[in-house]
Amino acid sequence: SYLVLRYAEGDKVSQSVGFYYMANAAGRLSGTLCSGAIYSYVDPAFSTRGMGWCYLAGAASSLMATLVTYLIKDDAAGLQCDACMCIEASQPDEVEG
Repeated sequence: SYLVLRYAEGDKVSQSVGFYYMANAAGRLSGTLCSGAIYSYVDPAFSTRGMGWCYLAGAASSLMATLVTYLIKDDAAGLQCDACMCIEASQPDEVEG
């Protein structure tokens, strides 16, 4: 939620938060349906194989989310985790006179 508020424009905060929760609910629903389908159809006779495929699908989803997160450009303020700075903000180039 913090990043949604951080990147939301001043007059569209409630709309951005609404889209965030809608996307979160859609992701949970699609994840539930996909994992159920994988578990059911991979090998109905051997259920542990279905669970293994569910774990692999979850790991692949986490990897994709990590890769997408690296594409976010936040050079203006840096990325802060509580009091410590994880990634420092970029400094504007100084023009030498």
